[in-house]
Amino acid sequence: MRGFNFNRYPLKMPSYKSMESHFAGMGIDIQEVRNTLEAGRKVLLQSEAVQKFEKGCYFPPSVYELRLVAMNIVLRGHGIVGIKSKRNQYADYINMGDTYVPTIIWYNGMCHFTTVGDFMEKRRELD
Repeated sequence: MRGFNFNRYPLKMPSYKSMESHFAGMGIDIQEVRNTLEAGRKVLLQSEAVQKFEKGCYFPPSVYELRLVAMNIVLRGHGIVGIKSKRNQYADYINMGDTYVPTIIWYNGMCHFTTVGDFMEKRRELD
């Protein structure tokens, strides 16, 4: 998993209202999403799945990687997927099982709340 270094720069997130409308009808706790996105290493490691992920890593994972694993649990996703563009730009997202189901995508230091299909259509450089 490669991506933006959230250890060095703050996470830019959409508003609570935006998240609420994005995940409407999916039964996802928006406050839990927000808490997970803002959590540090110590809080993230309270999750059993995150602990298991960390134990499986040869080098200590970054907070960014731990957040991806925790967010996959919160959204009830099917894993984490990375996309690399021809220009060596990276985007990571939580696989929700369908390209047009709302998810969270990390790209260029921003946390995008959209579908993978819509995201790819807007950013052809990631083809």
